Amino acid sequence: MIGMEKPAAMLYASSAQKPLVQSDPSQKTKGKLFQTVIKLLNNLEGRAIIYGGTVGECDDMTKALKKSYNSNTTGMYHGKLKSTEQTALSTNWKNGAIKIK
Repeated sequence: MIGMEKPAAMLYASSAQKPLVQSDPSQKTKGKLFQTVIKLLNNLEGRAIIYGGTVGECDDMTKALKKSYNSNTTGMYHGKLKSTEQTALSTNWKNGAIKIK
C-alpha cells in the first residue's frame, strides 16, 4: 500500500489466506509481539508461516519461538541461508517435521 510502512511481522496459518496478525513496526516492544504470536500459535492446528521484515527480526522471532516450542519443529528460512540449508528446511517443512517457519 502506498504511504504505509511494511509490517514488522505477519503470521499465516497453512490453511488461511489472510494474515492472522500483522504487527505495526511502531509497536513498543518485541516481547508483546512474540506473546501475541505464541498465543495465536497455541490455538492453531497444523503449521504456520511467520514473515518478518528483516533477517534480524526473523532471527529474534525464531529465538523466542524456540524457547516456547520444540526447537526441532521451528525453522527460519531466508535468502542468506546456504542452498543446502534452504533445501533441508524446505524438505522438512514439506514433510511436516517443521511446524513453524
